[in-house]
Amino acid sequence: HSTRDVVVVKDLFCKEDNLEIYESLLKEIKTSNVNQDKLWKSWHGDTHWIADDKLDWKKECPTFTVILNRIKKYFNMDIKATRFNLYKDSSEWKPFHHDAAAVKKDKAKTQNVTVAVSFGAERDVAFEHSKSKTVISIPQPNGAVYTFGKDVNIIWKHGIPQLPADKVTDKGRISIIAWGWIDQVKL
Repeated sequence: HSTRDVVVVKDLFCKEDNLEIYESLLKEIKTSNVNQDKLWKSWHGDTHWIADDKLDWKKECPTFTVILNRIKKYFNMDIKATRFNLYKDSSEWKPFHHDAAAVKKDKAKTQNVTVAVSFGAERDVAFEHSKSKTVISIPQPNGAVYTFGKDVNIIWKHGIPQLPADKVTDKGRISIIAWGWIDQVKL
């Protein structure tokens, strides 16, 4: 990998039409011993939800652990932080942003890659060039993974675009994010 790579891997976890992992993640987190009203947080006022990492839900979600272990092995990655994002339906989205390592020196020392896995409804991930505002979108079907290196995080913002009202469905999506370190070639 280079610092300017975006890598897409389809079917790393499952075939596009196999929703078993999506359903397992939902079941495990919903049946964990964590109060669901306290578990889900709006992140920076965004229109989707994250599982609060300060609560002790991960030990009751073995599928989450299996996913992280697969990411770690496949990408030879030292995972430093994770996130469980829930998009309850396709009306929820994520505005363009840089991950913390692009703006925080302490994070940049330990995080040079972002890995995201999508389960459930297909959505696009979009990258917006910070200066020119050019946008590139990549479909993320169920089971797909995308990664991007350090320089991509600095030069481009990324997000999950808002869908027009006539394209909204009741189908949900989960994205599992891992931030960490891999060997990268600087271009």
